[in-house]
Amino acid sequence: MGYNQRIRKKQRNKILIEGRIVSNNKFKEVSEHNRFHSFKYRTPYVRNVSWSIVTKETIANLKNIIGEGRCIDVCAGSGHLAKHLKKAGVKIEAVDKLENWYFKHNPARGFVRKVKCGISEIKPYHDFVIMSWPEYNTPFAAEVANKLLPGQKLLYCGENYGCNGNDEFFEILRDQFTEIEEGLIEQLADGHIRWHGIHDHWQLYVKN
Repeated sequence: MGYNQRIRKKQRNKILIEGRIVSNNKFKEVSEHNRFHSFKYRTPYVRNVSWSIVTKETIANLKNIIGEGRCIDVCAGSGHLAKHLKKAGVKIEAVDKLENWYFKHNPARGFVRKVKCGISEIKPYHDFVIMSWPEYNTPFAAEVANKLLPGQKLLYCGENYGCNGNDEFFEILRDQFTEIEEGLIEQLADGHIRWHGIHDHWQLYVKN
């Protein structure tokens, strides 16, 4: 392995395993973001960092949307997203069941609070609830949506009728929420990058 290849591998490990935050372009460059390498690089990233790709643009755009509001991440996993939002100045809490590998391999240990269920942690003073990649075919996402009060906002990252939530969740979004599709959310949605074959995206909803 040549010098440049070793440097590239070292950079890649820092991003895919250690979760170093880089720009969209750098992430694509270092991970060789295409269908031939996507699964190979996605596996360590999901295991050690996050289900969704988080870059500098993700953090900046989320911060612009949340502003001075109070926020809770109800399925924070490793705490990667919430930790960097807090560093950026967002008033955020992070909770998770931490039942999977994140419990042992949690780079934000001490920041993510272990709870039996994140739903009960949603309070009226939370302006925003972040829910990224909720479990598939379980009632969790629907219960989160039901818990929100009128005026509270849901920042959802995942697939629609794909690998996240269940049909009830998307029916609740359709019937009880209004999607905000213009303004700052456009920058977040348009700037989001994803693995090949994965169709997750960011959406912003307000409870009616």
